[in-house]
Amino acid sequence: MESPNHRSTCVAILALLLVFLFGTCAALPCLAAAEEPHAPPDSVRAEIEQLRSQIRLLEARMEALSQQRTSPAAEKPVPAETPLMVESVPGRGQTDTSLYYGLSAGSPEKRYGRGVFGDMVKIGGYGSFRYEANNIDKAPQVGDLPRAQRSANGFDFRRFVLTTDISPNDRLRIYSEIEYERFSKLELARTAIPENLGSPGRPRAGTRFIQETEGRGELGIEQAWAQYNVARDVGIRVGVVLPPVGRLNTLHDDDYWDLPRRTLVDRGASVLPIPAAWRELGAGLVGKHALGAGFINYQFYVVNGVTLDFSHEVTAGLRSGRGLLAVEPEIHFDNGPFNGSQSTRAVTWRLGLSPKLGSEIALSGYHGRYTPSYLNLNTGLNSVALDGKFTYRRFEAEGEFIYSDYGRMRGVVGAIARQLVTSTVETLGSETRELETEVELEASGPLTNQRYGFWLDLKYRFWPEFLNRTFLGRGFENPQLIPIFRYDRVWFNGLVTDFRFKDRAITRLDSENLSQDRITTGLSYRPISSVVVTAAYEHNHRRQGSTLIFPRSIGLGRLPDRSYDSLVLGMSFGF
Repeated sequence: MESPNHRSTCVAILALLLVFLFGTCAALPCLAAAEEPHAPPDSVRAEIEQLRSQIRLLEARMEALSQQRTSPAAEKPVPAETPLMVESVPGRGQTDTSLYYGLSAGSPEKRYGRGVFGDMVKIGGYGSFRYEANNIDKAPQVGDLPRAQRSANGFDFRRFVLTTDISPNDRLRIYSEIEYERFSKLELARTAIPENLGSPGRPRAGTRFIQETEGRGELGIEQAWAQYNVARDVGIRVGVVLPPVGRLNTLHDDDYWDLPRRTLVDRGASVLPIPAAWRELGAGLVGKHALGAGFINYQFYVVNGVTLDFSHEVTAGLRSGRGLLAVEPEIHFDNGPFNGSQSTRAVTWRLGLSPKLGSEIALSGYHGRYTPSYLNLNTGLNSVALDGKFTYRRFEAEGEFIYSDYGRMRGVVGAIARQLVTSTVETLGSETRELETEVELEASGPLTNQRYGFWLDLKYRFWPEFLNRTFLGRGFENPQLIPIFRYDRVWFNGLVTDFRFKDRAITRLDSENLSQDRITTGLSYRPISSVVVTAAYEHNHRRQGSTLIFPRSIGLGRLPDRSYDSLVLGMSFGF
């Protein structure tokens, strides 16, 4: 709207022009009579027409100003509300929003998927594959038997995850992830057969019940929760959630990362009790609030919590011509049960500050008891993590540090020993003379007093223009090449390696401190933001202790190698 001073100036200029015009018109006859015969009258007429044009423009301007004065004052328009994310991080797609926006409350941001019933239901997913070749030594020679391989050079189907994201209303959201990890098939067969269950000379009629299970891999629910927004930026979330401790467990999607293997801290030699992606059943509060050009975000949950669990490994084999049946109970950490059989006894939280898009610093934690009630011992797990990301133009730095304290593990192992009893099986010696039985106990936990570690990623995004004319660039809008460097370091303090017990008491407990680091260099190619192809070189080194922490071979335990190298090729995708 024009100011009053500006309108007054326009009126004054118009008045002066009118006076000048009328004065000129009045003087024209005299000038015409006095001018010499050869003076051309066209110049004067041109000046008059120019002045008339200026008068008409000023009259239109005054009319417009008059209408503005007489009409009601126009209200100042209110700008439409825009999300905090108004630009995209180079080389990033919707996966980046899952940390900076989508995992918080507010209108749901769909990380993946295409609409099935409009925008209300979206189906998507992500997955990854990997090929690895390494120089890990084989197991020692046993007699004339071939040496066992501790690690194979081959392909690995890491995982395939299907996601559903349902928003029946702007304030309601239902989200789920079903994970197929190294999953190929699952077959179950059961039958009952009447037969002779005795020896040839001593027949015993009976029925043999048979159950056969065949399959490889893991099938599980990674997330399944519903969210109700009590306000625009605050929501209540209930269901199977990811404890937001550290960076990778919060943002675990394969296509987000530019290396084909997850970090030691979060997966291979997990500082957390459960390797990522760690899930728990519970309920909590999530939200975000604008802060300058960025925002703060938070999550707080009450969950059932991690517990010590037991499983058993049954091995059937041959030894010196006799049948061997080995039963090996394993003590390990597992997420809390989903069937209501355990009381809620843990909390987990995260508080993050994002000063701008692409940068964040966050503090998170987990606190709760992990010993089951039948051990009559209240021992807690306390984890604290600091993580963050910094983006400057094409350069990115990202990392985390996690510290977990599991209490005094000797007391936990002692409580376990007090629960162990000797069991006997009554049978006929003539029927089992060809069968040997062994019972061992393995603390695969890993049972430690403390675990801590960190990792740091450094990367740079670029794209040479000449590659646009090659198969790498044709047909893609924003492809990226990303050289990346990662350093991991992990410490296990007081790792229980062996213990003996007698009369429900510990007679021997062996433990040691282990430490391992890994250096990774790689180059990633992203034709689009949600697909990445990577080649990486890894060097793992044992810094302390008698074995490496990672890898741990099934049946052979941890490796005594001082170091080993790996070439890893991978592809990850999201849709």
